[in-house]
Amino acid sequence: MTWTPIEGTPAEVLARVMPFEALAVGEIPAVVLRQAFPIAQCRAVVRRLYERGNILEREGITYDAVGTSLVNLGADPEAFFAHARETHALYSHLFEGLQHPVEFVCESLQALAPDRHVEVAHEPDGRLYGPAIFRIYRAGKGHHPHFDSLRLREEWSHYAAAHFPHQLAGVLCLQATEPDPESGECTLYRQFWSPELQPLLQDGAFYHYAAEHRIERTRIELQAGDFYVFNPLNIHEVPPIQGETPRIVLATFIGFSADQEAVFVWS
Repeated sequence: MTWTPIEGTPAEVLARVMPFEALAVGEIPAVVLRQAFPIAQCRAVVRRLYERGNILEREGITYDAVGTSLVNLGADPEAFFAHARETHALYSHLFEGLQHPVEFVCESLQALAPDRHVEVAHEPDGRLYGPAIFRIYRAGKGHHPHFDSLRLREEWSHYAAAHFPHQLAGVLCLQATEPDPESGECTLYRQFWSPELQPLLQDGAFYHYAAEHRIERTRIELQAGDFYVFNPLNIHEVPPIQGETPRIVLATFIGFSADQEAVFVWS
């Protein structure tokens, strides 16, 4: 079988696979809900971010952001949870009068996992994580081949979210770049990360490895309003943006276990 994403409405996807489980084992690269969030609302949310959002500009190749990142702040739990409280306060009024994009993401995940309960990640004492983060990729910004895993990369077992054996990722596209296959579209490789592969990611040799071993890959091409879920344990990359139009997405991580009803989301 060709390793291709499954597209459709949540009901159509569920008629074919159990999406979280299929993604967890690498059976499929992604689930894509096309035009799931209204384009007019995408434009309105982007305008609101620039008008009222506190955009954090970062140096280097990565994204600018609105929201809280566990990976960036989690080394200091007090700072992380304090920032998360600020994000919840900001999100409580930032999208007033609009369709709330963070709520949409949670509702879409709930629709894909109707037998589970999607909730914002939290510690046993009730401290909340940030639910999702807006990523703004300007010209030259993107991600080299990498993987994401709170358990395997950060190894922060003291966080409740790290107790889930599976971690997925969800991305809602709010603004796409100019059509260009080399600009900002995520490429997923049919290759889970392993410790043996880490040196190849660190020195940029993964491209040669992937070509030599004929590793299958797929590119997720998005337009504003598209939402997709994938397994970030698959090596993946986002080629740097070309052109002047930033790529703007809302991203979240998803933790789940086969034997638990709760599904955690965090950024």
